Amino acid sequence: MNPDERLFRRCPVCLSGQNQKLITNQMMLIDVYDMSYDIVCCKDCGFVFASNMSTEAAYEKYYENLSKYDVIDRLEQIPFVDQKRAATAVEMCAKHLSRRSTIVDLGCGVGILLNLFKKNGWKSLYGVDPAPNAGKCAKALFGLEDIISGTLSSFKGQLSAKDLNLVCLTGVLEHLTSPRREMGELVEWLEPDTLILIEVPALERFNVEPNEPNGEFSIEHLQFFSKTSLINFMHCLGTELIVLDYLDLAPAATDSLLGLFKVCQCSKYPEQKYTNTTKDRDIITDYIARSGVKLEKAVKRIKEIEGDCILYGAGSHTTRLMSALDVSDLSNKISFIVDKNRNLHGKYLGGKKILNPDTLVNQPTLPIVVSSFRAQTAIANFVEEHFENRVITLY
Repeated sequence: MNPDERLFRRCPVCLSGQNQKLITNQMMLIDVYDMSYDIVCCKDCGFVFASNMSTEAAYEKYYENLSKYDVIDRLEQIPFVDQKRAATAVEMCAKHLSRRSTIVDLGCGVGILLNLFKKNGWKSLYGVDPAPNAGKCAKALFGLEDIISGTLSSFKGQLSAKDLNLVCLTGVLEHLTSPRREMGELVEWLEPDTLILIEVPALERFNVEPNEPNGEFSIEHLQFFSKTSLINFMHCLGTELIVLDYLDLAPAATDSLLGLFKVCQCSKYPEQKYTNTTKDRDIITDYIARSGVKLEKAVKRIKEIEGDCILYGAGSHTTRLMSALDVSDLSNKISFIVDKNRNLHGKYLGGKKILNPDTLVNQPTLPIVVSSFRAQTAIANFVEEHFENRVITLY
């Protein structure tokens, strides 16, 4: 990608253009997409976010073609963490909504959250997701019908703001390429008193062990919210806080911030003010340093392998791991990559082809390196149960 085509962003909270670069999150090319970016800190308000990144159009194409959010086929594939997130979100919202309320889930995936609202008595439910198979999966898994294929900016013509009582954005804000514009347009479109449910990874919990090295700097995460910066951001858009708290998740899964906000009446629109969050920079700086030590050990583990190997996992962890390897190690050690995400099959990551794990039956002598942190045990157990290959874990 031409450097001139990359996005250098102003702070989404205070709109300052004065940023301090903390690190470059270098990633291998996945298919045709360069998803690398810089992590920067606003010098004025302290918010931490991504800059020097791919364009909004590139991200839309990435979600359309390589999404991991529309590949769940069976209920048992739904992670416990996602079930807990949905259950806590419904519990929080139930205190502020009647069962007659109309709910839309933006970035609904296969409909896990919508299904739980359905189970708890809500009937007027809609979902929006850019992944092309999201609606099909939501119908097959949960019988959900009203799933719209679209983005945060494109769905508004298909729903009436006057009919909406709750808008859910769980695991969405951290993905937005232009959060101030996209969320600003959404809030402006919504009617006063409409509720907005937000869930994002909690920056304050990034350093809680065990954690993946630079795991929060995924291909898709572009904003890094603390409790204070999330309140700042939503306040500047014209919403007021109802409730916000940490959601404790499973080990190796970063805890979330889960909150409910309300669109302000025009006469009550808040002043444009924010609380400085400079301590966020210290948390991220420490996180980067700790992650560097862990990643170096993982790279060393691969360098010690004699002969060729296969990488299992084609996610953000692998894009960072491969970027940290020498060119000679990439060409001499890694034969190919396998991953269960069917949207990735036949694509390339760092020049290495991504295949279905079924192909491992044809390569029984090559060791398999589990290139995942959170799913390391599950992948290792799966390989040992179904294939003859020696398994090498990195953590």
